[in-house]
Amino acid sequence: MLKFVIKQLLHDKANTFITVLALSASIAVIVVLQGFEQGQYEQLKLASINRGSDLIAVQSKVNNFMATRSVIPQLAREQIEAVPGVKAAHPLTTLPVIYRHKSMQTPIYLIVFDTAGGPSNLLAGEAKNRGQGIVIDRSLAKKYDLSIGDEFIVANFAFSISGITSEAAFMTPFAFINYDGLIDFFLDSDIASDLSTFPLVSFLLIETDPKAPLEKIRQTIEGEVTSVDLFTLSEMAKNDVKLGQGFYKPILGLLVSVGFLLGSLLIGLLMFSAAHRQQRDFAVMLALGFKAHHLFGFTLCLSSVLLLLSAVLGLLLADFIGHLIESARPVYYFAVFHPQVLTKAGIIVGLFALLGAVAPYGLIRKSDPITALHRAS
Repeated sequence: MLKFVIKQLLHDKANTFITVLALSASIAVIVVLQGFEQGQYEQLKLASINRGSDLIAVQSKVNNFMATRSVIPQLAREQIEAVPGVKAAHPLTTLPVIYRHKSMQTPIYLIVFDTAGGPSNLLAGEAKNRGQGIVIDRSLAKKYDLSIGDEFIVANFAFSISGITSEAAFMTPFAFINYDGLIDFFLDSDIASDLSTFPLVSFLLIETDPKAPLEKIRQTIEGEVTSVDLFTLSEMAKNDVKLGQGFYKPILGLLVSVGFLLGSLLIGLLMFSAAHRQQRDFAVMLALGFKAHHLFGFTLCLSSVLLLLSAVLGLLLADFIGHLIESARPVYYFAVFHPQVLTKAGIIVGLFALLGAVAPYGLIRKSDPITALHRAS
């Protein structure tokens, strides 16, 4: 049957090409949306994972690294470092700011680091531990045509770009400064008249002795330092992904559902049209003693081959679209070939193939050989 299907497709190459192109476009739209969603989750996951520590301390009752406000008492650092098994507690501060340039503006997630937690994916330059240097995400460098050594003005305070990294999450680029830069920024900028509204320490990255039991250290800190909650970086990453799912899934889930519905209608119409054109062939096969379920197997094989070709082309098209958008807007990331995306795409293609076989089944089952041959003639 497969050989017959292939001959049938090669017999009408133009129609086969148009059908595969239409189906691949439909699949590409769905994969692009799913790749974008998964890409956002990957960025959210790496936002905390890339900070690199054994444990992370946050304000009590706070569960996320992204899109949250955490304020830790400065004395908590001393208390945590006094716990046996703790080598160091590195401070980290996060601050949402707006970068304005001419008529454009971009929200930025400013991460202030000291001895750990700085940029992990430097593309150029360096991250300085002292001075007024700033490391910006490549999306900012591209959007505003910035390079190393340029001024980067936030709230009328001029940083000097010392490096360019590739780190963003929640559709927001990251920027990294040190605590020297933060103090100067607070004192010399016009960001706020009351500095008490801004945290000096948001998180503590806890480095532990590899030989010490991590869970015991965690329990000791949580018992002695009640102002903080502790998480491993993987736990924090899961919390951030869960936060992202609550934001993205309702929107992108609806768009994917619409794409699936349109794709279902498309494959149904194409296969019904193909069955109608082949009605004479079906009539001959019925006259020769073939049953309707044999013809259903043929249409299932036909739709499966068409969708297999379309899936390959659709994935390549989706990957191309993703890279095209990333090159224009590097803050976005499309994980087109992520295993979860490929699994979902495979399920959708399988459903499309089944729908493509079911759509013309009624026409085939009710087909009368004599009438069909008469109409075809």
